Amino acid sequence: MSSRRERAKAQNRQQLTPKTTTVQISKEKNEFLFELGKYCYDLSKLTFAGVVLVDAFHLSMENTLDLVSGSIVMISLLILGMILVKRGTKKE
Repeated sequence: MSSRRERAKAQNRQQLTPKTTTVQISKEKNEFLFELGKYCYDLSKLTFAGVVLVDAFHLSMENTLDLVSGSIVMISLLILGMILVKRGTKKE
């Protein structure tokens, strides 16, 4: 019986000891591109609030060009922000 207990104790000790080999995943982050992407996101939100929402509430034929151009600028800033954030955060 004692040999069975000793084997169980040895297995428990192996399970309790932490593993010393860890794999580090290096994640390189370009702070400038990341912050520029976040800035483009913020500009996109401000364009939406400032141009698109205001023109949508005061909808008339004169504001249609402003509404369309504001939407195009908002979508382009959003896409540019997504691209810059993706490039700013690279996994290697």
